[in-house]
Amino acid sequence: MATMSLMKTLELELPDPLAAKLDRAVAKGSFHDAGELTRAALRDFLARGRLALVEQHQLDDIRAAVREAKRKK
Repeated sequence: MATMSLMKTLELELPDPLAAKLDRAVAKGSFHDAGELTRAALRDFLARGRLALVEQHQLDDIRAAVREAKRKK
């Protein structure tokens, strides 16, 4: 019976200066390994993107409400 993997493997190419920063963060003990740091950075990026999208929808709703209120005057 085959088991399903809970993770997808990705290959990542980084510029040398960015790779050096990643290596220093791992060496300082901030992260267990490069994969852990990369997953944390991706989760953070996606969370901020999700919040930005919610904020954009809220701003769109506010603009629509203001336009509607002006139209009714």
